[in-house]
Amino acid sequence: MNKVLIKNGTLILPQSNRTIEADVLIDDGVIVQIEPGINDGKAERINASGYLVGPGFINLHVHFREPGEEKKEDLFSGSRAAVKGGFTSVLCMPNTRPPIDSPLLISYLLSRAREVGLVNVFSTATLRLRLERQDMCKIDIMMNAATKAFSNADK
Repeated sequence: MNKVLIKNGTLILPQSNRTIEADVLIDDGVIVQIEPGINDGKAERINASGYLVGPGFINLHVHFREPGEEKKEDLFSGSRAAVKGGFTSVLCMPNTRPPIDSPLLISYLLSRAREVGLVNVFSTATLRLRLERQDMCKIDIMMNAATKAFSNADK
């Protein structure tokens, strides 16, 4: 990845509840410098004059439909849409086919997300097996499998 220099933007700093006028230098995907007047002849320049520059958004409710209904939306198309909208992280709902109700399916989803590599993808698991049965998922096992939340989506 190359260097990118975002020039003359109005930076939103939510941790301090303020904005500043500054430049941002990014090297290999990592912010390495924030201050006014940065110059780097090797960096691709983006003129952000008149624009807000801030941290990426997190979408806590996406339906990427993978696995099972990739014709509607898959991890690649959903991730591209997320990036286009300024999102850097998404939380996938579990109402796929089959529903995300096992460590194996969470592992599949996260592995595919790493292959796509456009946004941070987190998994929601179902509370009930197959989204319909009365049997509850084993929450402790699902948490160990890296799920971040539980939901029965629209049910």
